[in-house]
Amino acid sequence: MFPRIRLSRHFVFSMVVLSAWPMLAGRLPAADRVRVAYTAPGPQHGLLWLGDTAGLFKKNNLDVEIIYMPGNISAPSLMAGEIQFGQMTGALMSPVRLQGGDPVMLVSVQELLDDRLVVRPNIRAPEDLKGKRIAISRFGAASHMRVLNILPRYGLSEKDVTFLQIGDTPARIIALTGNAVDASSFSRPIISRRSKPA
Repeated sequence: MFPRIRLSRHFVFSMVVLSAWPMLAGRLPAADRVRVAYTAPGPQHGLLWLGDTAGLFKKNNLDVEIIYMPGNISAPSLMAGEIQFGQMTGALMSPVRLQGGDPVMLVSVQELLDDRLVVRPNIRAPEDLKGKRIAISRFGAASHMRVLNILPRYGLSEKDVTFLQIGDTPARIIALTGNAVDASSFSRPIISRRSKPA
């Protein structure tokens, strides 16, 4: 069973922004084609599917195409105009700005990071991570930043582990189960409900 998703004011605000986009942009009442990318298969991107299946987009004259696009592709695609919106981590905004882009983050839909550091069975204590391989999607992405925040809690730093840029969530799951890496961070519902927070 999937965990309950807490609806927050950020969720409601983002739904209103997407639903009212034609009025905010001063567009004609004809349906607007909008391409929206999401970066990971998880409940944090559920508002897009809710807007689609509940008919909120169509009700507000929006023809929304929802596209799965890993983070390393979605931010450049947004800046190139290939998509109009991207539901992604704020961490992806920094590299784009450093390269001269000017993305705008409208709202955050997740107030707390609920990731867990999932490890192979031979790792029994946080100290066992020393010298181990941790899978991330790419440097600077959410999966990388979250692990950087987890490590100091156990007296470790990024110098104590080896980060491997593996790719999106499915690729990291394959790497972890195939023994190519020793750990990676995941959010619900990927992780077991019995796992403890990092």
